[in-house]
Amino acid sequence: MNTVVTPKRQANMELSVIVVDSQQVMRMALSSILPTEGIQIVGSAPDAISAVRLTLRFRPKVAVIDILLRGRANGIQLAHQLRKIDSRIGIVFLTSVEDLRTLGPAIEEMPNGSIFLNKADVNGAEQIRDGIRKASNNAHSALLSVGSKLKLRNQPFTDNQMELMRMIALGMSNKSIATKRFTTVKSTENAISRLAKKMNMPSDVLRNQRVSIAQFFYAINS
Repeated sequence: MNTVVTPKRQANMELSVIVVDSQQVMRMALSSILPTEGIQIVGSAPDAISAVRLTLRFRPKVAVIDILLRGRANGIQLAHQLRKIDSRIGIVFLTSVEDLRTLGPAIEEMPNGSIFLNKADVNGAEQIRDGIRKASNNAHSALLSVGSKLKLRNQPFTDNQMELMRMIALGMSNKSIATKRFTTVKSTENAISRLAKKMNMPSDVLRNQRVSIAQFFYAINS
């Protein structure tokens, strides 16, 4: 039985894509389902180094990238590297990271025209396909993506509070945090108390607020 190639499907087939994700299961899943949507997968990689090699070899039109990758470079850093190789490559971030501030205070902004998709919100291959097509169009027309800002969702926490959470999750003591933030231990303790109150955490001695804050941080960054 011959497959009818519609103009829309033919346009999709022209989009060569690489998939970059640390999880093999995710790479295999995307490499399996996206071709059914007419997307040509030319390679997949678990880290930035492998992704750069694939890009140099195949010159894909779009890269689908997770923000949390193996190795030293995260997905945003990789995206900027790929844009240096090909300024017109489309970028789709498919990730579970909801707020980039959880990655640290010096995290880069997303490249212009990149598309952000949260894994928890994706209901099917069609959404990823549409994101790939949009990213390709954005890269060619130099449009700015709505998701290019550091804060991707309307979290109720300030940048300072997010950084405080991150340092607590790293196991830093109040003294170390105070030194890092050029403040006093007492001020740090008060900042943690205010943060716990904002998160509606009880202040009783049976519950360690630092542990709860760390658990919350890892939950929104998983």
